[in-house]
Amino acid sequence: MTDYKEIKGKTVQSLGSDIANPSGEGQIWFNTAGSDYKTIVAVASWATGGNILTARDSGAVCGDKTAAILAGGLISDHSVTLAGETYDGSSWTETNDLNTARSRLPGMGSSTAGLTAGGWISSAGTALSEEYNGTSWAEGNALPVAKSGPGAAGTQTAGLTAGGGINTAGNVATSEVYDGTSWTEAATLNTSRGGSPGTGTQTAGFLLGGNYAPAPVSNPAPYQKTAIVEEYNGTSWTEVADLSVSRGWMAAAGTTSNALVWQGMTGPTPAGVASSDTFDGTSWATGTATPEVNSKAAGHGTTVGVAIGAGGYATPPPYKNTTLEYAFDTTLPPGAQNVKTITD
Repeated sequence: MTDYKEIKGKTVQSLGSDIANPSGEGQIWFNTAGSDYKTIVAVASWATGGNILTARDSGAVCGDKTAAILAGGLISDHSVTLAGETYDGSSWTETNDLNTARSRLPGMGSSTAGLTAGGWISSAGTALSEEYNGTSWAEGNALPVAKSGPGAAGTQTAGLTAGGGINTAGNVATSEVYDGTSWTEAATLNTSRGGSPGTGTQTAGFLLGGNYAPAPVSNPAPYQKTAIVEEYNGTSWTEVADLSVSRGWMAAAGTTSNALVWQGMTGPTPAGVASSDTFDGTSWATGTATPEVNSKAAGHGTTVGVAIGAGGYATPPPYKNTTLEYAFDTTLPPGAQNVKTITD
């Protein structure tokens, strides 16, 4: 506490009750009634946005909750789609489609400079990649290896993919980086897996949880869920703190110092879960649950506070058209949900 005045420019107030008009997250005061230091913390919440026009799971989202593009996925007749939609923060509008229909594809970049690579077509992965310029999708150079359900991070000019499935018999540990023109093989993961979302940047990215097939791999593979998280520093992958629960096919957003994963499958049931995990740069903790159980939603967000999820799979019905948006409220007046007693 001795450094608080230098940091904030004021001393810690001593009050008989909690502060009446807090200025926001991180403000500190001393409550004389309880002999405790108190602070304001962010309150996390989920909101429902406008429904997507074509219900689907395993599509790709680029952008965030204020401006996003959604493309591809699996639709109600169990076929892959190339349908594209854009989001303006409240509603979805049809836009130009992908050039090749597929599902289990990741999204990178923004709503005006998007990127996707890999995916699932028929019974195997694909190496196709496409770029979005704010109006239409154009086919780009292919990945070095075909894969479905890879995790991804970064932007249209500095992308990263990792892991994924090659067919029904197993996953890969390869990762690839994109320079805006071509893909190049990068470092190998410590644990091969698919159905693992990625988040962050090309030089500071996460690959989170997922499905893996223990050796020996059979066909079809007996996939299990993992809580393993690996971080990429631009050169190599390193295992860091595990998720609080093993899961695959979830959505993710944020950075390697402040990340969020939500929903997904914790077991063989495709209906999914409503739980979320948050990362503070050191460890994962159980976060705020979503309004619905779900798996295989498309998710994205360069920061946790602008995270968006679209579509997904739950039973019944099998394919969802919902949109979820994540937010922090750091300016609420004191109350049980956002006043924290400082214990360390």
